[in-house]
Amino acid sequence: MSYRILATLIAISILFTTLAFSANQNNIQARVFIDAKPQLNQFYAQHLDVVNRNYNYFEIITNQDELNELEAIGFRTEVVIDDLKKFILSRYDKTRPMGGYMTLSEINDAVDVIVADHPDIVSAKVDLGQTIEGRTMWAVKISDNPNVDEDEPEVLFTSAIHAREVITPLVLLNVMDSLTDKYASVPYIQSLVDNYETWFVPVVNPDGYYHNEVIAPGGYGMWRKNRRDNGDGTFGVDLNRNFGYLWGYDDIGSSPNTDDQTYRGTGPFSEPETQNMRDFSIAHEFEISVYYHSYSNLYLWPWSYNLTTTEDEDIFVGLGDSACFLTGYTPNYINPLYEANGGTCDWYYGEQTLKNKSYSFVVEVGTYEDGFWPATSRIVPLINENYLATLFLIEVIDSVEQAMVPKPPALILEDTVDHSSYQVEWTHPDPFNPGVNYELVEYSDYSQVTDPADNFDNFINNGFTLGYSRFHSDYSSFYSGMSTANFSGYLTTRNPVLIKPGDIFRFWTFYRIEDDYDY
Repeated sequence: MSYRILATLIAISILFTTLAFSANQNNIQARVFIDAKPQLNQFYAQHLDVVNRNYNYFEIITNQDELNELEAIGFRTEVVIDDLKKFILSRYDKTRPMGGYMTLSEINDAVDVIVADHPDIVSAKVDLGQTIEGRTMWAVKISDNPNVDEDEPEVLFTSAIHAREVITPLVLLNVMDSLTDKYASVPYIQSLVDNYETWFVPVVNPDGYYHNEVIAPGGYGMWRKNRRDNGDGTFGVDLNRNFGYLWGYDDIGSSPNTDDQTYRGTGPFSEPETQNMRDFSIAHEFEISVYYHSYSNLYLWPWSYNLTTTEDEDIFVGLGDSACFLTGYTPNYINPLYEANGGTCDWYYGEQTLKNKSYSFVVEVGTYEDGFWPATSRIVPLINENYLATLFLIEVIDSVEQAMVPKPPALILEDTVDHSSYQVEWTHPDPFNPGVNYELVEYSDYSQVTDPADNFDNFINNGFTLGYSRFHSDYSSFYSGMSTANFSGYLTTRNPVLIKPGDIFRFWTFYRIEDDYDY
């Protein structure tokens, strides 16, 4: 029943991310300010553990020695949390082991219970292979004939590729529990199970997850990577930088240094965990693939290696916007923290030779305040807010176009007509996603206007004034002013503007930006 999982969830909290806790130094969360453009590249070159970003600073997990080194090379810093362990423990439900989150064995046990209770719709556990330390990676399928490979659309959900992101397995277990417990009583759930093959890998990084139990049995472990012995006194490869698509594209989106949190490994798929996920995914045809992470309340999609859009951006936007409508998250094709190469998102979508194209997402669960170990009171809200969006992604895997806005019809009509009686015809160019209905709007009194920029009669004004010291014609211009940081001003025309093919928008502008900062 759903209660068996929720009962084990009760929980804990922490803010952020990366290093294992040191016995000799407190882990610190601090801001590093970027006061000039050259410092940005200098900052990226440090390969720090970034957990948040604002317009002029990054927040990192660090220690006092590293903070001193940053200050020595010219960075301004500000400590946000001076003792992460103490902060994390202060938010615990102290009656629960590991702060209320599930251990690796408890996650495996929960999966075993779901399999045992629902053998008619849950497959036997599938052995994906061993980890670097010899643990087994498991997957299960929920479908009406779970142990048969039917010709049905497939979708993949995974979690805990980064060991410290402990809320993510609970998101998947909640969905698995719902699909099985409600199968007989909720027709919508039954339809999803009967018509699709939904795969779950609750822990992609079992070694790292278990390591956090060892180093922080109270439930505040900050280990991120796997447990590869790098042979130089350091451990771990970032599994989300070890996939093969444009692996090692640059040293900004991943690091060649073994002690960095984004260390990419010695080569693409150098780690058994990523090899296992690669081989498993090649053996299937996942139309959509989702890796759950924490945190930031985001839906992300390719490309991550250079923060550009794919040729399927309209489909990603449709899927992402719809999912975020259900979660309240922010859809974004770029990671607002940093670029990332060798990641899952780019490989699942970009690798189209060995396997099919998969619409791939990274879902960042939880707010800035939640961090990697959200407070006990936040666990149930976080798993619940991701529930409907996960079901939605199952529902659309056989026709991702249905998540998009239907294309507008092709009108057969002159741009303008000069009489009151006319005929409108159209054809629909989007058979895969037809619109239910359309609204035809007629405008009259078409005219051309040249605005001299001497008043705001034609505009809805937000943040501008009239300027008289610089102008192109007449005696005035629209002036945004010498503003503070993050200023946003705009002018919107009061009446719609008809844009015809070949039209060009031209304007004269004068601007001044701050040297070595605005760019």
